[in-house]
Amino acid sequence: MKTVLVILHGDAKGGASLTALRLVDELAALGWRMVFWAPAPSPLYDEIKARRLEGYGSPRPLTGYSLRAMRLDPGIRWRARRALPYARELRYLLRSLKPDLVHANSLYTTADAAVCRASGVPVMFYIHEMLGSSKKARLAPAILHRIGYPVVTDSKAAAEPLRGRSRTARIVHPGVRISGAASRGRGNDGMLVGSIGVIAPRKGADIFVDAARLVGEKDPGVRFQLMGAPDDPLEVEWADRVIEEARRARVEYMPDADVQALLAEWDAFVLPARRDPFPLVVLEAMERGLPIVAARVDGIPEQLGEDAGLLVSPDSPRAVADAILSLRDDPAMADAKGARARARVAERFTIEQQAEGLAAAYQEALNGPRRRPR
Repeated sequence: MKTVLVILHGDAKGGASLTALRLVDELAALGWRMVFWAPAPSPLYDEIKARRLEGYGSPRPLTGYSLRAMRLDPGIRWRARRALPYARELRYLLRSLKPDLVHANSLYTTADAAVCRASGVPVMFYIHEMLGSSKKARLAPAILHRIGYPVVTDSKAAAEPLRGRSRTARIVHPGVRISGAASRGRGNDGMLVGSIGVIAPRKGADIFVDAARLVGEKDPGVRFQLMGAPDDPLEVEWADRVIEEARRARVEYMPDADVQALLAEWDAFVLPARRDPFPLVVLEAMERGLPIVAARVDGIPEQLGEDAGLLVSPDSPRAVADAILSLRDDPAMADAKGARARARVAERFTIEQQAEGLAAAYQEALNGPRRRPR
């Protein structure tokens, strides 16, 4: 069995990290032992231990590659002093663990990946970010290809910025486990609509709140729930304002909850994201057979296709509100959308398919770089 060290960058239990934690058993069956390196202490590190997975951690000096991020508590001086001990601890783990491959689970692990490559361990990136148009974003793929890291992305949308380079990115879609029967709320207290995601501009929590207010003006009986917590210290003030607006709009807010329990209670799921390469929670809602309203951005259309949900224009609370009301007014259409969503996820986006794709990517990374055909 070959050993893969998976480097996770964030403190929060986000979808990109969870999709790696979920693969342990499936990849073990394919001959790959997964070991995790994560910031510690952190909720993510606690999750690794709660799942009884093999994991190690250390206080992480780099939370972002910007001056604003570096200035956040505990400050630049601490981060500078912490950088060398952090690298030493990672190198010590590499010497003791002797992994066959390092799986860098985000572009934010570039510094960690450089330490691993300098220690002689092959590195493969699994990118879960949408690269923007800024100078820093354009620089990232150039660095990856120049250094020679193999790259995997979670969607065609995420792979698009990497096109035209000497190497191509393999696409491995995240997946979910397929359970027995679908389950939906359909309680006696009116339609219940929910959204799950970190409280950040990219996830569109503010759009969800505005849409809830618009729906409430036409039908006060439709209820709304929002689950998620801020994950970026640079966006905390924005998130606090959105949470306050949610309370004013009578949206029930919860920073954390059992995702599967929430999905089982809801009649519809909404994700009006502004940027999102391939949100895991959309797959979870599809697996539950929920009708879905989501923005037509990035990798979300890859998930829903043309008929497994209602895709709406991005940044439009009115479009979201109208879609929710259409589901309320046409229960047969809502049922059909949910059934098609469940069928689509079972056909295309299972955790077994993701494990097989990632195992193939691991082996390819060990065999050498994959170049574009001439």
